[in-house]
Amino acid sequence: MVIKPTDWDKIVQPYTGDISLLVNLIKWPTVYDKQTVSKRSPHGKALKDVLLWLKKIAEKWGLKTHLYRNEVLGIQLDGKSSNRIESVCHVDVVSVSGKWRFAPFSAEVSEGNLYGRGTQDMKFQLWSNLLSLKIIKDQGIIPDRTLRLVIGTDEERTMTDIKRYIDEAGLPEFAYTPDGSFPLCLGEKGVWTAKVFQRIQTRVSQIRTYQSSNAICDRVDVWIPENDNKRAIEFLAAKQVAFTLGEDKRIIFLGKSAHSSLPEDGKNAIIPALKFIDAFYQENWAKTYVKVFTDYYGTEIGIGDGQSQMGKTTLCLNRIRLDNSQLTLILDARYNDDTDDRELEELTAKSLPDALVTTVYVDPVTKTDMNNRFVDKLLKVYYQANPDDSREPYYSGGVSYSKAYSGRCVAFGIEGIDSSIPKLAHQTDEHVPLSIIPKTLSIYTRALYELSVI
Repeated sequence: MVIKPTDWDKIVQPYTGDISLLVNLIKWPTVYDKQTVSKRSPHGKALKDVLLWLKKIAEKWGLKTHLYRNEVLGIQLDGKSSNRIESVCHVDVVSVSGKWRFAPFSAEVSEGNLYGRGTQDMKFQLWSNLLSLKIIKDQGIIPDRTLRLVIGTDEERTMTDIKRYIDEAGLPEFAYTPDGSFPLCLGEKGVWTAKVFQRIQTRVSQIRTYQSSNAICDRVDVWIPENDNKRAIEFLAAKQVAFTLGEDKRIIFLGKSAHSSLPEDGKNAIIPALKFIDAFYQENWAKTYVKVFTDYYGTEIGIGDGQSQMGKTTLCLNRIRLDNSQLTLILDARYNDDTDDRELEELTAKSLPDALVTTVYVDPVTKTDMNNRFVDKLLKVYYQANPDDSREPYYSGGVSYSKAYSGRCVAFGIEGIDSSIPKLAHQTDEHVPLSIIPKTLSIYTRALYELSVI
C-alpha cells in the first residue's frame, strides 16, 4: 500500500476527537515511589500498574505486547521482517511541587488546554505514538519493518530500565524518542551528577529541598532558632526576597522550577536561601556556595566557554540538605564536548576545598550522524508538514532515552510545534493545547510508517 504524505492528515482525523485515554493516562501519579518499590514493581506500584493497564489496551487493539523485567513495556505491530523501528517513550514523571492552577494529576481541561504533570514530558507524546500504531494497523498495513513502541518507567532518574531492555531485546535498526523539540535533536550533552558533603558550623538547624535532582529548585525550607524568626522575617522583607512561613515557623524560600538543562528558564530558590544565611549569620560556608553556583555556566570554577556547537556547559546546585551540621548537596551539570566528567569533578573540588565532591552519575556526550537515511526521512516528514519552519537540527542539554541507543536514536519531540506554547516540562501548571493533536498525530503516524518502508 502506498500512502501519500497528504493522506495521513485525513487518515488520522477520526482519531483526534477522543482524548479519554490521554486524560486517564495523565491521572496516573507515575512518580518514582520508594515506599512501594519491590521486585515486582522496581520503580513503584503506580509505574508497574500503568504498564499493565497500557498492556491490556494494546492487546485489545490487536497489538502484541511484552513486559520486560516489570519495568519496560513493548507494544508491537509485526512487519514483514524482524528488523525493528522503535518509538521510545517513558511514562514516569518528575515529582510535583509548587502551586498549581489545577491538581497536577487531575487532567483538567480548561480553555482548550489539558493540564497535568507529564502533559509535555511526555505522556502526550506516548499517547500519540500508541495511537499511531493503532492507526497504521487499522489501515490493514503490514509494514516492511516491525514497529515497536517502547515504554519505560525510570527515564527521569537513572535510565537503567532502558539499558536493561536493550541488553535483553537488542538494538533496533533505528529509533526515535518523542522528546525534546522538532525538527530533530542530533545529540545530547553529557550529564554529570555529583554529591557534595561538608561538615559545617551553623546556627541553622535544618535545610530541606523536595524536587527531583534534574530540576531547578523552586522551594527550600530553612529552620532557624525561634528567637531569630522575627528579625529574619523583617530582614527578608526589606530585601524583597520571595518567601513564606511554614506552620512550624520554618522559612520557605520560593523560586521557579525548570528543567536542569535550561536553568535560565527557572529561578533557583537555593541561592537566596544561602545568601540569607551568609548575610544574616555571616557564615562563610554559605558565601562560598553562593559564589560558586550563582552563575549556572560554571564560570567561577573555570569552565571555559569554548566554541562547541552543542552550546555552553551548565552547572546547577539543585538540592540541599542539612542535618546535625552535615551538609549534603546534589549538583547537576550538562556538559558539551569541550569538557568531561573528570574535569568537572576536579574543578568543582578545587573550588570547594572544605568539601568532599563525589561523582554519582555520568552519561557521556552522544551524537547521531546527520548523514543517516533514517534521520533524513524524519526531517522530510517534519518539513513537509511544516514547510515554513526554518529551524535546523540541534543539540540538547536534556537527557533522553536516546543516550542508551549507541547512535541509533534521535529525539523527535513536539516542543516548538507551536511557538505560542510555553515550555513547562518539570514546571508548575504543565499543560498541552489540544489544538496540536491533529498535526502531532499525523507527523508521528507518518514517521513510523515512512521509517518502516525505507
